[in-house]
Amino acid sequence: MSDQRQAALEYACQNKERSLRSLEAFLRIPSVSTESARRPDVQRAAAWVAAQLTGLGMQNVEIYPTAQPPVVYAEWLRARGAPYAGCQRPAFWLYRRGVEDRHPSLGDGEDLHAPRP
Repeated sequence: MSDQRQAALEYACQNKERSLRSLEAFLRIPSVSTESARRPDVQRAAAWVAAQLTGLGMQNVEIYPTAQPPVVYAEWLRARGAPYAGCQRPAFWLYRRGVEDRHPSLGDGEDLHAPRP
């Protein structure tokens, strides 16, 4: 196993509980983009993602408003290595809908996909 992989696994193990609490806080934001009343929550979820990316050292982190849910954009410009698939540096794309676009509530104020303790 490479030193980098070993270091990543050790970091994940050492920070598991903190990471899970952080993810749970994000998932508790009722960011149901199909409900216009939830627009502030959708914006809050985008701000949460932007803050996490900034904390990871991403550069040029921006939230772009759209007619639909906002788009969070960030760059990592310090990648090392040889060109990858025609690019000068490796690229990563994260599709936001699977995380932020959640199902409407059950009607009694409880989110269908809210994490359970």
